Amino acid sequence: MYDFLCAKVEIPKLNGIKLATKIREKNKKVPIIFLTAYSDKDNLLQAIHLHAFSYLIKPFKINELIETIDKCKKEFFCEYSNPNLKKLSQNLIWNKLKKELYFNKEKISLTKNELSLINLFVENDFKFFTPEEINEYIFLNHDLKNNSIIQLISRLKKKITEITSDSEFFIENIYNKGYRLK
Repeated sequence: MYDFLCAKVEIPKLNGIKLATKIREKNKKVPIIFLTAYSDKDNLLQAIHLHAFSYLIKPFKINELIETIDKCKKEFFCEYSNPNLKKLSQNLIWNKLKKELYFNKEKISLTKNELSLINLFVENDFKFFTPEEINEYIFLNHDLKNNSIIQLISRLKKKITEITSDSEFFIENIYNKGYRLK
């Protein structure tokens, strides 16, 4: 089953922007397509801030909607065509079977701990992990300090951003919650 949202900007009692915001709180990756009669800058900027896939202004032609949905399916559902692949960012793909990370189809050399860390997040999509939980999973709780986990994530982030030449890092830190996939 494919999940994506086509949202109206104006819905009685709850508008599409508020609905999309609530969805983003729970799921950062579900594609959102706005179908609206409103072309004002504020709504468009809010849709961009919510990482909407598209913003179609009525009246639009049905083929525009079909093309948008087709493009959305190709971009966001590549992992459904191969369930062993997980798209972590625009050009970063995790191979679940091989436990390997690829950037533009080139394998990235990672340490055993970096591989374990990525695998933990991929296998538990959208779940937050505290440094203690990560420590227990990777190091089997060998009395390491929490800053060891922070340093591991920091080194991985530095490595990924150097390779990708931008900010395609896929792990986020939410204060008082922990770490999870973006």
